[in-house]
Amino acid sequence: MSIFETDDHGALMEIGLTWGDMFQLEMSPAVTAEDGLRLGPEAMGRRQA
Repeated sequence: MSIFETDDHGALMEIGLTWGDMFQLEMSPAVTAEDGLRLGPEAMGRRQA
């Protein structure tokens, strides 16, 4: 188990998007709906295929 605290929730989303297919990851970020809708596309845009 690892616990992270950050001011940049997009970084945690990127970890999940990058490594989620290789490791069992569960993330429960405490962000508002508006922030989540903004951060998701930003993280997806930086993800390398």
